[in-house]
Amino acid sequence: MAGRKIIAPDTRDHNRESAGLTYVYPVISRRAGGVSIGINLNPNNACNWRCIYCQVPNLTRGSAPPIDLDLLGRELRGFLREALTDDFTPWGRRSGPG
Repeated sequence: MAGRKIIAPDTRDHNRESAGLTYVYPVISRRAGGVSIGINLNPNNACNWRCIYCQVPNLTRGSAPPIDLDLLGRELRGFLREALTDDFTPWGRRSGPG
């Protein structure tokens, strides 16, 4: 993850793959003006629930693969480090001088 920006300041891209990670992804909210952390524990889009409000594209019925906790931890730590140490402001919240 070194040298690669995890949080991209584009509020139009809600694609879970936008961060290039397996489990952790940014959720940039135009309305709230900030960044939330999304954690996807079903990277294969498999699910055994039948939620009527589900919006997961290409959903596959079945079970999720085993979770790689080491990878999840590395991704989460990297995401949090960037969110907490960078001067990150979503583009929609930036204003000019004055």
